[in-house]
Amino acid sequence: MKAIMNIDTFNSNITPIRQRLVARARALTGDDNLAEDLAQEVMLKLWNMLDKLDNHGNIEALAMAVLRNKKSYKTKTMRSIIITIAAFLPCTNIVLNKIQA
Repeated sequence: MKAIMNIDTFNSNITPIRQRLVARARALTGDDNLAEDLAQEVMLKLWNMLDKLDNHGNIEALAMAVLRNKKSYKTKTMRSIIITIAAFLPCTNIVLNKIQA
């Protein structure tokens, strides 16, 4: 039976993944600030899964999957917000056509 991951093992095993998360998020978004935010959200998600992480064979792969999902969600949410705002602005057809393309 595996021991449940504790704070020390989280810090030694999971925290080093953060830099790779930031690098991957930067590659996905092209934005340093958004990359940092996404990496932080993934780290928080992993922290909240602390008692379940021992069940995952490859925690880095899990972290990268969570990153992709969070990035996808943020992109959809931002696009929805922009479309909603653009609906109230002049020249909305031009804006909406570019966003929805």
